[in-house]
Amino acid sequence: MEHSSSEDSDVSDSDIIEYKEKIYAQLRAEKLKVKHGEKAFRCPFCLGKKKQDYNLKDLLQHATGIGSAPKRSAKVRATHLGLAMFLEKDIASSLEKPLQIVLYTPKAPKNDEEIFVWPWMGIVVNLQHELKGEGFSMGSEERLGAQFSRFRPLHATILGDDKDQPLCAIIKFAKDWSGLKDALVFEKHFVLEQYSKPDWNKRNCRKDDLYGWLARSDDYNSPGPIGEHLRKNGDLRSVSDLEREGLKESGKIVDHYVCQIEENNEHMRELELKNYKNATILAREMEEKDRLVEEHSEKIKKMQRAACRSSRKIIDENASLRRELETRKKEVARKREQLEKLATKSNNTNRKKLEAAKEENAKENRLLDVATLTQKEEDEKLLQLIKKQEQEKEDLLKMLYNLEWSWNPHKGLNWRENN
Repeated sequence: MEHSSSEDSDVSDSDIIEYKEKIYAQLRAEKLKVKHGEKAFRCPFCLGKKKQDYNLKDLLQHATGIGSAPKRSAKVRATHLGLAMFLEKDIASSLEKPLQIVLYTPKAPKNDEEIFVWPWMGIVVNLQHELKGEGFSMGSEERLGAQFSRFRPLHATILGDDKDQPLCAIIKFAKDWSGLKDALVFEKHFVLEQYSKPDWNKRNCRKDDLYGWLARSDDYNSPGPIGEHLRKNGDLRSVSDLEREGLKESGKIVDHYVCQIEENNEHMRELELKNYKNATILAREMEEKDRLVEEHSEKIKKMQRAACRSSRKIIDENASLRRELETRKKEVARKREQLEKLATKSNNTNRKKLEAAKEENAKENRLLDVATLTQKEEDEKLLQLIKKQEQEKEDLLKMLYNLEWSWNPHKGLNWRENN
C-alpha cells in the first residue's frame, strides 16, 4: 500500500516524535507496505525514486540516514524515523543475527575546523525583555538593526515561538570577509559583556538584557525557529572551504581576464598587420607621387627651355630685320639727297632720268615703311607670344601644385582628372 498521508498538515520539529509514533503504528497495522517477497524491501515514502528494492540492512540504513539528515523537512525525517523504528523492533528483532547499522553523522571537518553558518549570521535572544511587551512589527526589526548598526548588519529578522511571541532574532551580515570580521566583532561584544551563548545556557543566567553570538553548526542543526531559519537561509561552511571557493572564483576571474587579454592581443596583431599593409601602400603611393612630380617638373623645364629658345630666336631675327631696315632707310635717304643735288645741275634730259630715279627711290622708301610697319606687327606678335608662354608657365606651375596636393593614399594619384 502506498503512503497516503499527504493530506496531513505539515509537521514541525516539535511534532517529530509524535508523528514518528503515528507512522510506526501504521506500519505495524500494515497500512503501509514494506516487505515485497522473501528478502526484498521497499521504502513506502520514496516509491518514485530510481532505486526500489533494498535488502533489510540497506533499507534500515536508508531510513536512519534520512531520519537524521538536518536538511530534510521535519515530516520527511519523522516518516523515515518511524520506518527505522519498525524495521528495528518488528523486522530485525525476529532475525537470529542482529543487524549492524551505521548511523548517519555529518562528516567532521578536517583539523577540527570551526563550522559557521554562511552567509554569516548572528543570533540574538531574550527579545521579550528588549521589546517589553510590544507586538512584532517591521519597526521592531528596524530598531533592532539600528541598535547593532556599529557592526554593519544587512538586516535583522525577528522570529517567534509557537504562540507567535517574539523571542529571538537573526542578524545577517555581508557574505564577504568584511562581513565575517563584523560578525566576530558582534560576538566579541557579547563575550566581553558576559552575555554570550555560554552565559545564556547557564541555568541562573540574568534575564535583564539581550544575549547574542555568531551562528555555528550546533545552531544550524538545532530544533525550533532558529534552526529552521538558518537551514532555510544558509549553509554550513568552514573558513578554509570559503578560501578554496574564493581561490576557485579568483581563478575563474583570472581566466576571464586572460581570455580578454588574448582577445585584445589578437586584435592588436590584426591592427598591426593592417597598419603594415597601409604603410606599404602609402610608401608605394609616395614613390609614385615623387615620380610623377619629378616627371612633370622635368617636362615643365623642357617646355621652358624650348620657349626660351624660340623667343630668343624670334627676338634675334627681329633685331636683325630692324638693323637691315635702318640701313636700307639710311641708303634711300642718302640717294634722295644725291638726286636732289644732281637735279639742280642737270639739263632736261638728265632731269627726266633723275625724276625717274627719284620716283624709284620714293617707291623703295614706301616699301621700307611697309617693312617697318610689318616689323612693328611682328614685335607685337612676339610680345603676345611671350605673354602666352608666361601664362603656360603659370598653368604648368598650378598643375604641379595640384598634383602635389591632390594625392590620396587610398585612391592613388590622378592628376589628369584634377586638371
